[in-house]
Amino acid sequence: MCIQGYLKQCRKRRDMFSDEQLKIIFGNIEDIYRFQMGFVRDLEKQYNNDDPHLSEIGPCFLEHRVMSFSLALVLTLGL
Repeated sequence: MCIQGYLKQCRKRRDMFSDEQLKIIFGNIEDIYRFQMGFVRDLEKQYNNDDPHLSEIGPCFLEHRVMSFSLALVLTLGL
């Protein structure tokens, strides 16, 4: 929503927003979006609709922990 609605529209308005302003306002929102979409996709693959208590979602957290840690560093330190 944020990417399609706001970021895409702001990129069209070069008279209102410079590249630097867009970077400051939206930062790495696209990276965050890609990460969460992959994470949710993996969670959905592991979710057992018939027997939710048998879902094996733990590996999803382990697989994505390195990416989430890296993402947290980027957000915190602005790397």
